[in-house]
Amino acid sequence: MLQDKISYCERLGKAAKDKQTYWKPHWERVAFLCDPRYYGKVMSQPAIAQNYVGRYKYADTLMIACDRWAQAVAGLTTPETEKWQKFTFVGDTNYETAAWLDFLTDRVFARRYAMGSNFSEANYEALKLLCVYGFAVMGITRENGGIKYKTYRLTDWAIDQDNSDQINVFFNDTFEYNDADLFKRFGEAARPFLKYDECKSRQKVKTLVGENYYYIKGSPFKNRKRWFSLSWIDDKIIEEKFFDLCPLVCQRYEISPNQNDPYSLSPAMYASAAQQTLNDMIRMCLKAANNKVSPVYLGYKDNIDLSRFRPDSYIPHAMTAEGRPVVQPMALSGDIPFTTEWINYFQQQIEKALGLDLFVLFANKEKTMTATEIMQVARERAVLQNIFISKRQSQFLEKEAELNVYYGLQDNAFGDVPPEVLDMLQNKGVEMTIQYDNEISRRMRMSEIEANNLLIQTAGALANIGQQQVIDRINGDDMLKDTREILGARVQSLKSDEQVAQLAKAKQRQENAQTQAAMAAEAARLQLETAKAGLTQEQLI
Repeated sequence: MLQDKISYCERLGKAAKDKQTYWKPHWERVAFLCDPRYYGKVMSQPAIAQNYVGRYKYADTLMIACDRWAQAVAGLTTPETEKWQKFTFVGDTNYETAAWLDFLTDRVFARRYAMGSNFSEANYEALKLLCVYGFAVMGITRENGGIKYKTYRLTDWAIDQDNSDQINVFFNDTFEYNDADLFKRFGEAARPFLKYDECKSRQKVKTLVGENYYYIKGSPFKNRKRWFSLSWIDDKIIEEKFFDLCPLVCQRYEISPNQNDPYSLSPAMYASAAQQTLNDMIRMCLKAANNKVSPVYLGYKDNIDLSRFRPDSYIPHAMTAEGRPVVQPMALSGDIPFTTEWINYFQQQIEKALGLDLFVLFANKEKTMTATEIMQVARERAVLQNIFISKRQSQFLEKEAELNVYYGLQDNAFGDVPPEVLDMLQNKGVEMTIQYDNEISRRMRMSEIEANNLLIQTAGALANIGQQQVIDRINGDDMLKDTREILGARVQSLKSDEQVAQLAKAKQRQENAQTQAAMAAEAARLQLETAKAGLTQEQLI
């Protein structure tokens, strides 16, 4: 049975590794252009980079643009100063459950940004890999009562997908451990595999994380969980785990081209042609300029040798006995064929390929823009950015939030769940959903607030001309609730319906008491006046 599990995982792992073969030369090329950390390390054969031997990189435009892209996307989609996710129930939600969902959001973000979680660093690193190579794998695990985030290197995990384009296999055969690392990683299960050689030798551990098809006849994994993880050394299993949710999350820049290819293109690949052209242009400009300032000298009666025709070369017999040059230098005629306008053009093409112009709100800072124009530009660019944001939401943000809540419930990080929430989940069968809420989504809904404001202004104008009944048609309560939701304010910022009703009753009782007091005072005043009037009449008699 154990051999069946290992052989089954070996087959899955081999299929996943084979699908990297086509992409590794592309990863090597973009690594040369914008990621020197991985250049020459993507493929196991160093000769794969022979096309780039002797070439120099003269421009870092793409590398800098990838950093700016990752920073911009991180700032827009996962800003540290805002809560960019909230939890809701499908259907109607009362005030108490909505308030608890706000509390749940606060606790989730507190765990996400807790000390030692490494979310900010891992998130930026994943976005950088996503921009350069088109995919990134992040691990989300429980550690010391909290959550630990880690973005893996480019070739740490080979991935595969099912027919619905969902990643369902993660395979690694590069992890190597000495005795200390092996015991730290696997605990007591590592004792049969220790070498006891003062941590000199290292052992390769293969790991596969995949969907658990326990319902298929003949499957080696039978635990009633959706995912499994198997680690083995040679032909012996060192660890076997089962999960309700996959602890690895894979992001891809685009939907995969076909069902047999889990990898995707990247913004850096789109801009690589412009970067190579820019690199060659700058190289030629520098070469032409070097030939002008350091020309080749040809001596009198010297034999022609092509190896001497290079800048800063020394040619014998190039001077007379008096120290005068025999011939003039061989300088290129004409101007350098490339200008700074051309170089700037290709630099702008690289930035446009990465969509950096969409992250700039004011394209022309010299023009004074009205508030309406600013909102219009913001909405237009938010719509263009929303294409990628939607993919990032479904591939990473929703799965990360699910793991965060799942781990938090296991660690009892959210306290006792209110009875109203348990009743909705258990008895009524209501599902809790994750709603992505950030600056971009709010900008796209700001038109609703503007429409409401315009409606109120129109109603006020009509009321001024004698049509007071239009004011009675305005449902200000619902408008205020919708505005709170669009702006992302907390539920507790508005009172509940019960609190509003109680406040209305209290005001009504106060008004009734004031009315009764006023009526009693008026009756007393009338009685006193009557008494005074009666006394005066008696005196007259």
